[in-house]
Amino acid sequence: MTYNKFELIAGFGQCPVVILGNLRSSDFELVDLSEPPMSEDVERDLSRRGMCFVGVIGIVEGAAKVALAEPLDAITVTALSGAFVQRVEDAINAKLRQKNDGLVWLESLYQMPDTRTDS
Repeated sequence: MTYNKFELIAGFGQCPVVILGNLRSSDFELVDLSEPPMSEDVERDLSRRGMCFVGVIGIVEGAAKVALAEPLDAITVTALSGAFVQRVEDAINAKLRQKNDGLVWLESLYQMPDTRTDS
């Protein structure tokens, strides 16, 4: 089966996001594909802002990849790439905090007094 560049990143990439944008106003939004579908309110807001499909960004085989429906200027690509990197960094930090929460919990168990009695 052959995949186009959008399907490859969205379907097989890690942390894939869809880029929605209004090219006239330079208004862009990254939408996480791993999250549940958008609410009707969010869809209405995006529609009101004149958003359309611009492309996808994701990590494929360890490298960030972007597929655009049409070319964007270098400043916009740099800004979108920076926003994507920030999302990935936030996701990694959230996972690390989760992992550390488990360690703190285990350490607190070790610190609890032994209330067993010898009977």
